[in-house]
Amino acid sequence: MVLEKIGRYEIVGQLGRGAMGVVYKAMDPMIGRTVALKTMRLDAHGTETSELLQRFRNEARLAGMLNHPNIVSIHDADEINGLFYMAMEYIEGKTLRQLLSEEHVLPMEQVLELSRQIAAGLDAASAEQVVHRDIKPANIMILRNGSLKIMDFGIAKAGGGVTSKGAVLGTPNYMSPEQIRGELLDGRSDLFSFGVILYEMVTGARPFVGDNITTILHKIVHEEPIPPRQLNPAIHPGLDRVLLKALAKSPQQRFQLGAELVHALENYESFETESASTMIPPIARQSATTAPTTTASPQQATDGTRTIGAPAMSAVAMRKPLALLAGFLVVVIVLASGAFVYVRHKQTKQKGEQQSQPQPNRSETAEKASSPLLPQTIAPPAPLPSPTPLAEASSSEPISSSNEPELPATSLGELVVSSDPDGAEVKIDGRGQSDWRTPFTASGVSPGAHTLTFNKSGYAAETRVVEVHADQQAFLRVSMNVLVPTSIGSDPVGAAILIDGKKISQVTPAQVMLTRGAHSIALRKTGFQEAVTNIDLHEGQVYSFAPTLKPLDLAKAKDTHPNFFSRLFGGGGDKVLVEIHTTPRGAEILVNGQPYSQTTPAKIPLPPGEYQITLQLQDYKPFQKTLIVEKGPTIQIEVTLHK
Repeated sequence: MVLEKIGRYEIVGQLGRGAMGVVYKAMDPMIGRTVALKTMRLDAHGTETSELLQRFRNEARLAGMLNHPNIVSIHDADEINGLFYMAMEYIEGKTLRQLLSEEHVLPMEQVLELSRQIAAGLDAASAEQVVHRDIKPANIMILRNGSLKIMDFGIAKAGGGVTSKGAVLGTPNYMSPEQIRGELLDGRSDLFSFGVILYEMVTGARPFVGDNITTILHKIVHEEPIPPRQLNPAIHPGLDRVLLKALAKSPQQRFQLGAELVHALENYESFETESASTMIPPIARQSATTAPTTTASPQQATDGTRTIGAPAMSAVAMRKPLALLAGFLVVVIVLASGAFVYVRHKQTKQKGEQQSQPQPNRSETAEKASSPLLPQTIAPPAPLPSPTPLAEASSSEPISSSNEPELPATSLGELVVSSDPDGAEVKIDGRGQSDWRTPFTASGVSPGAHTLTFNKSGYAAETRVVEVHADQQAFLRVSMNVLVPTSIGSDPVGAAILIDGKKISQVTPAQVMLTRGAHSIALRKTGFQEAVTNIDLHEGQVYSFAPTLKPLDLAKAKDTHPNFFSRLFGGGGDKVLVEIHTTPRGAEILVNGQPYSQTTPAKIPLPPGEYQITLQLQDYKPFQKTLIVEKGPTIQIEVTLHK
């Protein structure tokens, strides 16, 4: 049974489905406003229905207090027949999770722009003593104009899994330590979650990962994250310190406001100096604690029993160490000069000897120079066995020969590769073998760009390009995206399937594997309206979408539109205006074999979908066209008919 109305709200379509309920696109007929209607079935939670309802209403009241351009507004909340619903601001765009899945690492300019808006929204909520509890990329929507909205305020607590008293609420990877411990929360908990998102935007990896939830929660509470510069040496040291402070275990050691965190991000190059100046170096601390007690000299001033100042060193006492230092420097300079002359003499002699010897085969030398990885062992850390050198993996013949000159070791780099989770098969520049699995270190890597591909059963394949520099380690860590089984059907069957706007080869019914996160699914079949849904897939979840397709009724195309001017002139709303012109005029129009009431020229409002358009006129050859209608501007069709 298709749901057509909830309360006074008229259901337009389904936007998404979760474990607790469904999100609908709906229309408020009283004021003609489109809303997102989030629902939760309270009768699915047994004896705790009354408690859940009270908490849900309380959270809806708190969310209704928030009025900020970076927070999705709550318009209404109520309960009807065991179904609690919340009417929210309807927005269209792309979630930050979708953006990170596409881009992996964001440029600093974009990180700053998103951070300013997220921090502003979190500070506004904190000022009203509202804690989101589930800040994560999937709950941050980026609109087409670049503005940003934080979603699910006020329902994260109830919607995050309060199926029993004392349950931990939130998404594990983004929870704060105090949230895991069940302590009283304030806005700094949301700022920690925001810090996790920042880390992911800058490095492309999450700071706390593990094979299961228990491991992840343990790391958040007890272990420090990998410093971002170890994952990407190009990250500025100041930015490294900003991210680590945002992820401090203690709320007192973090940024106290989102504005403070944004200020640090905007001035990260000087943040390292500012922070370092307030810290006592370890050597200084050790000296302060181990230095012997000295008797105050006459130059010291005293205030009671506390000594103020430091003993003064006389000029005579300072002359000896200065003289010794000057003498030492003279000796070093003399020795260095002698060593330089000797080395240059040896190099000149060796060069003359090499010129008198036969030159190596040029083709062999060129083959070695073109190889992206020199024949060095790529050995993973213990206890994994050392894999075969790359040269042996690609050919049974060694690349180097006895006549080839060996490149100096200083011209090579090292590549440290890891993934979340471990055990992904890796290929470097298209080469690989069975024991190249994460984590491992590739040594003897030639400087330059290298392409790495990661594959693991149950996860989407990942490809990265990493730059390796001579005498340096390059770090690459990849978060593998879990594939979630999704069943897609339709009544009638045979509908084309579009995933995130791209048509796949299968038609309904079909079983597809999609990455976790947000996706849009559209079904198109000639003669039927397009069916669309938006889903947010999670690991361990099995999703099914099998709507009953609605037949097209062209006779009511204008009459059923809620807007008077749309009924009068056609188009608007969810329909797209199709203008058809022919030369000569007066051609009969058939849409999916059904004659339309007008002849050309004509304007036809059509819902999104796939159509067969036929134009026919006596004494002229009929014209046929398959038309794909998608939301957007008016579609123009101009045809010259031939006799």
